[in-house]
Order: sequence, then structure tokens, then C-alpha cells
Amino acid sequence: MEKDEFICADMVLLSSSEPEGLCYVETSNLDGETNLKIKQAHPKFAPLTTPAAVGGLKGHIESEAPNASLYTYTGSFTLASGEKIPVGPEQMLLRGAQLRNTGWVYGLVVVGGKETKVMRNATKAPVKRTAVERQVNKQILFLFLALIALSLASTVGSSIRSVRLYLPTRHAALRCGKA
Repeated sequence: MEKDEFICADMVLLSSSEPEGLCYVETSNLDGETNLKIKQAHPKFAPLTTPAAVGGLKGHIESEAPNASLYTYTGSFTLASGEKIPVGPEQMLLRGAQLRNTGWVYGLVVVGGKETKVMRNATKAPVKRTAVERQVNKQILFLFLALIALSLASTVGSSIRSVRLYLPTRHAALRCGKA
């Protein structure tokens, strides 16, 4: 990764352009803090400053299961020689953070996609309604139901009235002397 890029997955910092493997990240997208946080690669990995050196790294990483805790991480990198190197939160670069004041970093992705710590913390935004809005919604529903009731009553009344006015009845025929 290079300067000012956003980190796209949870990754372990291996080395950086700064002395002793230091790097600076801005985590305002994660916790709202705009001050830079310092992360430091393990001293064993800090000298790996070329793609060939990082590519020559052999071993495997044992990582904790994906979880939502932004400030904790436990894992270890086991080199091909059998040496175990501990990995903690000071080496962890989280998705959504931005690399600042550091030319480049090399890292190893440990969690990606929806399993990253940030994505596990993401929740659906709650629907926020004020008491006034809830009251107005109830009143609109009441008015709608009243309108339906009045419409039905008017329809029934109109039908009854039209039947009485326009259909001849036996009494109307008697009055005219046609019975």
C-alpha cells in the first residue's frame, strides 16, 4: 500500500518506509478520531523493505477468529524455521483506516470482506421518529379510515335514495289511477 490509500482489509503490518517499521494511520472512519495512530511492525519483519524480501518470507499465520473488537488482536506468525513471532493490535491495520505520512507499507491480509472488524461493528441505522411524527401518523391513519367509512356510508345512502326515487313502486302507480 502507498501513502494516503485506504486500507481495504484487516492486515498485519510487516514493514514500512519509515525507520523501525513505523507507520501512521488515520482512523477517523473507524472511531471518529482524526489524530494519527502509530503502528509498528515486529522488529523481525521491519528490515524487509523490498518486494523480493517480503516475497521470500515463508511461514503461516495463526489468527484469532473474526470478531468485532477494534482494539484487540492476538495471533502469531510461524516462520518456516519454526520460530513463532507474536502479532498484536500494534501491528494490526484495520479496514477503513487511511495510511498517512508513510510512503508505503507491506502487510499480510488476515481478514477480508464482511468478516473484517469494521464490518462486524456495522449495524443497520435505526429508524428514528419523533413523538410528533408518530402522533401525526396516527392522526393521518384515523382520517383515512374516517374517509373510507364516510365514502361507504355515502355510497350506500345514495344507492338507497336512487332506488326510492327512480324505481316506480306500486303506491306511485295507484296515485296515478293506473292500478
